[in-house]
Amino acid sequence: MKFLLCGCFHGRVPNKLIKIAKKEKVDYILSTGDFYSGDVFRDLIFKYFDKTKGTDFLLKEIIGAKRYNKLVKKLNLSGIKTLNKLNSLNIPIITCYGNHDSSLKMPWFKVRTLKNKDILDNKIKKLKNIKLIDYGFKKIDGYFIYFIGVKFPRKNKKYMEGWGYQYKVALDEYKKLNKFFKKMDPRKVILLSHEPPLNTRFDKVSYRKSPAYGKHVGDFVIKDIIKKYKPLIHISGHMHEHQGKAYLRKTLLISHGPAQYGKFALLELEKDKIKKLKFYK
Repeated sequence: MKFLLCGCFHGRVPNKLIKIAKKEKVDYILSTGDFYSGDVFRDLIFKYFDKTKGTDFLLKEIIGAKRYNKLVKKLNLSGIKTLNKLNSLNIPIITCYGNHDSSLKMPWFKVRTLKNKDILDNKIKKLKNIKLIDYGFKKIDGYFIYFIGVKFPRKNKKYMEGWGYQYKVALDEYKKLNKFFKKMDPRKVILLSHEPPLNTRFDKVSYRKSPAYGKHVGDFVIKDIIKKYKPLIHISGHMHEHQGKAYLRKTLLISHGPAQYGKFALLELEKDKIKKLKFYK
């Protein structure tokens, strides 16, 4: 069983990815999200970080409604273009949410000027080859692939406790994951999330323009679950600085790298073993 692992498209599907997917005759494409291009938002958030508190919706007052709405429109069109191109590959694609994706389930959706027909949830429903899963699993060839999308920043428990409702959501999601794993053979589970686990090789910020430069910004819920249950594989994206493999206890951690810059990975499994893992740069 061959899987192409990718994410962080940000409005671009490189031809190299398309060629490899077809050449290798992959069975599934597993995506960690981020179809929409949020580079401009990110740079502006970093520029005005003290005023935006790390969120894009506070930019509206800073840069003005006209410019903000123009950026949102551009963001939306980039996501639609990316999804349509991926759908045209005629390969089954399963994905979770990325932090740049516009979804009804995202806390910031309500402040963006998007129509319901433009959001990720409704767009994917119309695409026959792409399926969106949020805190749920898909059984493929004996493996249970569990998808975790992004909703809130979850660096650690102390940090989250100050967010009130959002901390409650994180705990609810932790309960869902515990309930799932208690019924499973962990060596049959592949965990896929947009964000990497906390304090691992793949969650340290090395982008010098980021206010979080030098810090670990992964997810404590995902780390706790991996340490507790030791699934076979964990797949993540989000951090453009990283690509490669590492281990957390017995779990193989895979960071596929940003597809936006032509980075992704090929994973082949056979009889409960990893037959091939190749990174494309």
